[in-house]
Amino acid sequence: MDDGSNKISDRLKALIDRRTDKRGKFAQLEASTNITAESWKSFYYGRQRPNPDMIEAIATMWPECAFWLATGIEDDMHGHIDPTREHDRVSPRTAATPYFHKLVELRRHKAKKGQGYDTWQEGVDRLERQADILGRIRADQEESLQKYDRDEELPL
Repeated sequence: MDDGSNKISDRLKALIDRRTDKRGKFAQLEASTNITAESWKSFYYGRQRPNPDMIEAIATMWPECAFWLATGIEDDMHGHIDPTREHDRVSPRTAATPYFHKLVELRRHKAKKGQGYDTWQEGVDRLERQADILGRIRADQEESLQKYDRDEELPL
């Protein structure tokens, strides 16, 4: 982690800075998370600590950064990135992000049981099939790229 952020609040602020527009970031966060812009400002300017809802909202919005956000550890070989640094890996893990987003979508769908059971279950089944396919694509990509990551220098 290049920016030396040892606290989750520092990493959260760095992630917000990297992934939102400089102007209107708080309105953008409110629209995406349903957490008020005022709450985001209070956190951002040090008047409050980030609360669990903020951390969950950001981790859900950018799941490829969630592991780094929670731990400060990057695992870019498996799609868990530190958004504060450039990634110059010859073989980046691009299949992880769609897989993470599909799992978030599945979790959200499972939480909504307001519709008829059959319709809800069809949605669960469809999302599980999609997540399974994306998971296999991610695993295939990982297997294919591991051999390149073991080489210190690729002859290009």
